[in-house]
Amino acid sequence: MKDSRSPYREKEVYLSIPSPSILASPFRIPPSSERIAPKTPKTPSKPNVFYYDAGSSDEEEEGGSIDTYGSFFPNLYSQKAKENNDRSRVDEAAEKLKEWDQRRNQEANQLSRTIDEELTRKMEDVRIDVMQDYLNYSKEKKKENNTKNSHQSTIQKTMEAIKSAQLKEYEEKRKLIEDFEKKEEEKQRIKEEKEKEIAREKEKKELEAKSKVEAAQKAKEEEEKKKKQEAATEEAKKTLVNPPISTEKPTIPSPSIQPSNSNADPNYLPLSASEIYERRIALANEITAKAKLVEADSNLKREIFPKVNVPVSQISNTMEQVTKKSQQLLQLLNSLRSKPECYAYAQHLLFTKINEQASVQVSAHITSCFGFGAALSYVVSLSPDILDSLLGYFHLACPYTLPNYVKKSKDMTEAEHKDALGFKKRALDGAYEPEDTYTNRMGGILAVYTAFMCCNENVGVKSNYGIENCWTWLARLLNMPPQKITATLLTVFLKVAGHKMHRAYGKQFKKLMSTIQKDMLPMLEEGPSKTRLTLFCQDFEKAGQIKPLDGWDLR
Repeated sequence: MKDSRSPYREKEVYLSIPSPSILASPFRIPPSSERIAPKTPKTPSKPNVFYYDAGSSDEEEEGGSIDTYGSFFPNLYSQKAKENNDRSRVDEAAEKLKEWDQRRNQEANQLSRTIDEELTRKMEDVRIDVMQDYLNYSKEKKKENNTKNSHQSTIQKTMEAIKSAQLKEYEEKRKLIEDFEKKEEEKQRIKEEKEKEIAREKEKKELEAKSKVEAAQKAKEEEEKKKKQEAATEEAKKTLVNPPISTEKPTIPSPSIQPSNSNADPNYLPLSASEIYERRIALANEITAKAKLVEADSNLKREIFPKVNVPVSQISNTMEQVTKKSQQLLQLLNSLRSKPECYAYAQHLLFTKINEQASVQVSAHITSCFGFGAALSYVVSLSPDILDSLLGYFHLACPYTLPNYVKKSKDMTEAEHKDALGFKKRALDGAYEPEDTYTNRMGGILAVYTAFMCCNENVGVKSNYGIENCWTWLARLLNMPPQKITATLLTVFLKVAGHKMHRAYGKQFKKLMSTIQKDMLPMLEEGPSKTRLTLFCQDFEKAGQIKPLDGWDLR
C-alpha cells in the first residue's frame, strides 16, 4: 500500500555494488610454489675456475667453465646474459604489478567513499522526510486531541452544572425537611412536657391524698398499738434483749438464742419487728416512686445526680474525707427539703449508691465498710428524718439486715422468690447471678449496715441508731433456724462489730460467742463459710478478744 507521508515510498531504491572484475588486477601473481628459484652456482672444485649452467633445454649447448687464466668455456656469456634479461623483465613486471595494485586500491577507496557519501546523503534525506512526516502527524493528532478534549470539557462542565443544580435543589429540600422535623420535635417536646407536668400534678395530688389516708390510718394504728404495746413488749423481751452501752456489767440476763425446735418457721420475727419491717419497706417504695418523677426530668436529674454520686464515690476510711463528704451530702439534702420530689430523689440516689458501693467495693475489701458506715451515721445524726427510709433501702437490697429469711410461699414462683431475696439479673443474658456472687454481695451490704450501727462515736456525733441495734440483730439471728447463708452473715457481722460489742458488753458478749460455738455451729451446713466461722470462734476463745479490722477507727 502506498504511503502518502514520504515520496520515497513510491519506488524502491537500490545501491549498486562494484563488480569483482573492477577490483581485480590485470596481472596474476603466481603462487610461491610456481615461481622459478635461482639456481645456486656450483662450487668450484679447482681454484680460479668458475662453472655455469647451460640449462636443460635441448637447444642449449652444454654449459662450461672459464678459469682465471683466460681459459674459455663455450656458451658461458650468452647464458648469463639471457638470465640477466629474464630477471630484469621479472622485476619490471613486479613493478607494474605493484603500480596496478596501488591504482586498484586507490580506485576502490574512491568508489567506497563515493558510495558511503551517497548512502549517507540518501539516509539523511529519508530521516528528514520521516521527521517532517512525524511532526505533521503529531500536529494533526494534537489538533484532534484538543478538539476531543474541548468536547469532553464542555460535557464535563455541563454535567457539573447539572450536578450542582441537583445538589442545590437537594439541599433546599433537606433544609425544608429539617425545619419541618424541628418544628414537629418542638411540638412533640412541648406536648410531652405538658403531659409530664399533668402527670406530676396528678401524682402529687394522689400522693397528697394517699398521705392523708395513711395519716388517718396511722392515727388509728397508733391507738391500736398502744393497746398491744404491753403485750408486744413482753414478747420482745423473750427474744430481744438490748443491754445499755456502759462500762459497768449488764444487770439484765442473757437472751435465749437456742431455737425452740428445728421445724420452726425460718421467717419468724417478733410482731413489732415485722411491723417495723413493713413500715420501712413501704416508706422506701414511696420514696422510689417520687424519685421516678424527677428522673423523667433530665434537667433536674443532671443537676442533682453528680452532687450525690461524686461525694459517695470519694468516701474513704479517713476522718477528714468522711467529714468533708458527709457535709456536702447534708448541704444538698437541706437545700432540697422544700422540694419533696427532689428531696426524695436525693435520698434515693444516696441510698442506692451506698448499696452499690457495698455490693462491689466492700464485698471485695471488707475494711472499706467503715468509711461508708461513718458517713451514713454522720448524715443520719443531723437528718434523723431519713433514718427509716435508709433502713428500708437496706432491707430491700439485703433482707438479712433485719434479719429476715424470706420463705418461699406456695403461690410464689422461683423467680419471685429470688427477687424477694435480692438476687440480681445479669445484663448480658438476663439470668440470675450465681449463688456465690449473691452471698458475697449480701455480705458487703451487711458489713456497711453493721458499720453504720457501730461507727457513730467515731465521727463525734451521737446517732439514734447505735450499737444497741447490733445486739438486737445478733439476738434475732440466733433465735431463728440457721440457713445456708447464716455462717457467712455471722462471720461478716462479728468481724465488723465484734471488737466494739466485746468492749461494750464484756461477759454477756462472751456468752453469746460461747453459744454460737456450742449450739449454732453444729446446726450449720458444712462448707468453707462454716470453717471460717469456726476458726474465728476458736481464735476468740484462745485470745479472749477480737482484733479490730484495719480502718475501724478512721485514722
